Amino acid sequence: MLNSGNVYKYLDAVSGAFWNCKRILSYGKPWNFITGSRSVGKSTNIACFFILDFLKNGHKFIYCRRTKDETLLTCPTFFGNAVAIINAKTEFKIKSLEYNGGEYYITMDGAGEDAPKIHCGTVIPLSLEQKYKSANFSEYCNLVFDEFICQDPTKYLGSKATPDREYRAVLSLYQTIDRGIDRPFRNETRFFFLGNTATIYNPIFLSIGIADFIEEESKFISPKNKLWVLERIETVEAMTEIEQSFSYQLSDEEGINYAFKNKGNDSTAYIRRPPEHGKHYLCTLVKDKKRFGIWTDGTRTDYYIDAYRDIGAPEISLDVESHHGNDLMLVTQWQDYPVIRLLLNRFKLSHLYFGNGSIKNTFFKYFKLSP
Repeated sequence: MLNSGNVYKYLDAVSGAFWNCKRILSYGKPWNFITGSRSVGKSTNIACFFILDFLKNGHKFIYCRRTKDETLLTCPTFFGNAVAIINAKTEFKIKSLEYNGGEYYITMDGAGEDAPKIHCGTVIPLSLEQKYKSANFSEYCNLVFDEFICQDPTKYLGSKATPDREYRAVLSLYQTIDRGIDRPFRNETRFFFLGNTATIYNPIFLSIGIADFIEEESKFISPKNKLWVLERIETVEAMTEIEQSFSYQLSDEEGINYAFKNKGNDSTAYIRRPPEHGKHYLCTLVKDKKRFGIWTDGTRTDYYIDAYRDIGAPEISLDVESHHGNDLMLVTQWQDYPVIRLLLNRFKLSHLYFGNGSIKNTFFKYFKLSP
C-alpha cells in the first residue's frame, strides 16, 4: 500500500477547523468511506490531499461520479477551493488547475510565462467503467467516488433485478485502476468514497457487509480482517454556528438529519425470529445454493425469512446456479413473482424480518433497493 506520510503535515495546515483526512489515511486501507453532513469539508480536504500527494509524490488522481452527466456537472469545480487553500496555507504556489477534455492539468506559479501544464488527473463516470478496461492507469494512485450514497434508491446503477450492479462496477473500476503494466495488480490504489448518510443500506455497504458493523455511536469502523475503513463525521469545529444559517432554519427534520447531522432514517430492527406459537411455513426459497424458509405469524401480518424446513413445501429457486431440476421452480425475475412481491410489500410496511444477520445479508439489498 502507498505511503503518503510526507503529506500529513500539510493536511493540518489546510484543514483548519474543518475535517481532516489524516486519521483515515493512517489506517492504510485501500477503500476509505467518509460520510458526514454538508459543509464539514469532506470534498475540499480530499481534493487538497490529492493535489498535495501529486505535488510531493507524483501520484495522479481520478475523479468519479455515478453517471456522465453528474461527472461533467461537478468535475470542473471539484478542486477549485483546494487550490486557493493550498496557495494560502502552504509553500506551494499553484497558478492554475484546469479541467479540459476529461483531464486535469496543473500549472505552478513562479515558472515564468511558459510554465508547463502538467497532467495530474482524469475523470471517469462509473457508468462507463467498462470502456476503460484496456487503458493503462499505472500512474494513478488516488480515486474518489463523489456522492456515492443516493437519497433515492432507484438512482443507483442497475435495475430492480440487479441491485448489486453498482458494487460490481465499483469493484471493476478499482481493479482496472490498480493493474500494473506487467502485473495483474499493484496494491497501490486508494479509493475514497464521499457521501451524506442518506442510508447505510446502499449497494456498496450491503455488498461488503459494512451495514452489519455500524453501531449508533461509532465514528470509525475498521475491522482487522477487512480492507475498508468507515469514518462517520458528526461535526467539526467550523459547524458550531450552523443552526444560525437560513438553510438550516428552512429545513424540516429529514433535511436537517441528512444535510447537517449525518443521520439517515434507517431502522436496524430487521432481525427477528418467528414466534414459537402460531407460526406457519409457506414455502422455501433457494438462493446461492442455500435453502431458506418463508414463515408467517398466525395473523399473517409479520413475515420471516428464516430456517428451512423439509416438509414438502413448494420450492422456488432465485438463481440459475441453485436450480437442480423440474421439481424446483426457477424465478430469475424474482421480484415479479407473487410470493416475492408479497414479501416486498411486507418489507415496505416494516413487517418482514430475517432470522439472523447472514440471512439478512443474503436478501436485504434486494428488498431495500427494489422500487
